[in-house]
Amino acid sequence: MIFYRSTLKLAIGTGLLVAVWLCLTSPAAIPGTFFLCFPTIGLAMDAFYRFLSKKRGNEFYFYRNAGLGPVELYGFSFALSAAISFVSLILLSIFGL
Repeated sequence: MIFYRSTLKLAIGTGLLVAVWLCLTSPAAIPGTFFLCFPTIGLAMDAFYRFLSKKRGNEFYFYRNAGLGPVELYGFSFALSAAISFVSLILLSIFGL
């Protein structure tokens, strides 16, 4: 959960920017576009930043001591973000937003 919380700032920011851009450029974009961009594009940008940033690269050693590699960490983060997004899309469709 600590790693997941550290990915949220960049993932939510990137997901929001991409969703707004898609909604402005495409009239067919659905209202829940953010919930599709957040777990995919947002986490991909966070991974891209972490693997290219030298100061953040040492962070993975803390998690490797617990037996978790970057693949497991991002797998868990994607699964949790996808589950949150899926539930949010269902709630949006139920309440008609």
